[in-house]
Amino acid sequence: MSYTADIAEAVKDALADGTFDVEFTPTRTYALNVEVRELDGLVVSVYPDPEGWEPFDGSRDGDGATVHTRIAVLKKVNPTDLSEIDPLVGLAEDIRSTFFGFGPIPGATWQQTTPIIVADPEYLLQKKTFIAVLDLAFDYIEPKP
Repeated sequence: MSYTADIAEAVKDALADGTFDVEFTPTRTYALNVEVRELDGLVVSVYPDPEGWEPFDGSRDGDGATVHTRIAVLKKVNPTDLSEIDPLVGLAEDIRSTFFGFGPIPGATWQQTTPIIVADPEYLLQKKTFIAVLDLAFDYIEPKP
């Protein structure tokens, strides 16, 4: 596999092995394709950022890239019932803190986790769907041959 796929797979596995207040089974994909009308239950999906990676010179260690992996959390909810939404916000927070210092594969180190969307009001009100998207950035240095 590629290091992009290896990192995404390791993130999915870390989520599957984690302990969270909300139960879920994470999946890995290359394209988040969830039909909101057909959404049934909680979806947690891991996918590479469509923008790919940002190359950098790893100097004497090898060529490097900052690889972005996204985690999406989606669930149909009643937009006025905070008892449905609060645990999902908590899940997004727990997922965010899970990856502090995480090294998914040899040569990769976690740099930061950035929430892109958490409880998007448009999705809540118009589509009655909770959505959170987190971006995980990992620096990966490919060893020189």
